[in-house]
Amino acid sequence: MSRTIGARKKLSWSVLFVSAGEVTLADHAQTAGKRTKGGAEVRLLNIDADAGAGMGMFENIHGAESPDAFSRRLKEAARHYYGSPLRECVKVIASKRAPMEKAVRQCQAEFVQRHVPAGASGEVFRAAQRFGLIGAAGEFATEGGLTGWKPDESMNAAGLCFRDWPRRRDGGAGSGDLEKAIRQVRNFIEVHGASRFQAAKPRSDHQGNPMPKKVVNRAGFRVDNANGEADQYFILPETFRREECDGFDYRAVAHALMERGYLDCQPPHLTKKPRLPKVGSVRVYAVNASILSDGASGA
Repeated sequence: MSRTIGARKKLSWSVLFVSAGEVTLADHAQTAGKRTKGGAEVRLLNIDADAGAGMGMFENIHGAESPDAFSRRLKEAARHYYGSPLRECVKVIASKRAPMEKAVRQCQAEFVQRHVPAGASGEVFRAAQRFGLIGAAGEFATEGGLTGWKPDESMNAAGLCFRDWPRRRDGGAGSGDLEKAIRQVRNFIEVHGASRFQAAKPRSDHQGNPMPKKVVNRAGFRVDNANGEADQYFILPETFRREECDGFDYRAVAHALMERGYLDCQPPHLTKKPRLPKVGSVRVYAVNASILSDGASGA
C-alpha cells in the first residue's frame, strides 16, 4: 500500500550474478535439512570452476608464471580499471533498446536451437535462455569495441559452459525434481528393502509349513525369484505417497518410474492388484528391482 492507502504498483526485477561460493544452493539448503526445487537451481546455475586445462578456472593465463600469479594480476588490474566498459555498454543498450531486445531474443532462440537436446525439460530450456542472454551481452559489448574479443567468442564460451552445466545437476537434460524423486524411491528401497518388506511368498520349513518373518512397520511386500533375489517390491499406497514420495507429487513420480521401466502396472492404473498373504487382493505400486542396479551403475 502507498501512503495514501492506495494500491502501489508491484515492483519486479531480474538479476544475473556470479557466485564464488564453495557450495551449491542444494548443498547449502541440505545443511538446514531442506531440499531445493529444480526451478530454483535454474535461477542459480552451478558450473564447475575448472576449465579442464589443469589451471583451475583458467584456460589461458596469458604468459603469467602460474594461475595464482595470473589471478593476482587480474585482482590488481580490477582495482585500477573498472566501471567504464559497463557504463558504455549501458549507454549503447539505452540508445537502441527496442532493436536490442529483439536481437537478444533472437540470440537466445538460436542458442536454444543449437545447444538444447530434443526432449529436454522446461528447466533446461530456461537455463539455456539464461546462458544465451549472457553470451549475447558479450557479443554486443564486443561489437561496441568494449572487449577486444573475436566475434562469436562470447557465445561459444556460453555454449561451453551450458554443455558442462547438466553434468553436475540431478536429471541431466531432464527434470531435476523427478530425478531427485526417483533417487528418493531408490534410497527408500535400499534402506528398508530387507526390514520393512514382507515376503510375498513366505519360505517353508522342511515339513512344508510356512515360516513367516516378522516385519515391523511394514511398507509392502517383496517378490523373490528362484534364487532368492528380489524381482519386485510391492509398495503399499499410503507408504508410497507419504514416505517414498515425500515432498513430491506421487502421481508424477509414478509416471516417471513407469516411463523408465521401473514400475509394473495395470493400465489405466499406475498400480497393480496382486493377492498377498494375510491381506488379500490390494492395489500396490510394483517397483522393479532394476531401479537398484541402475542406481549402482550411475545411470
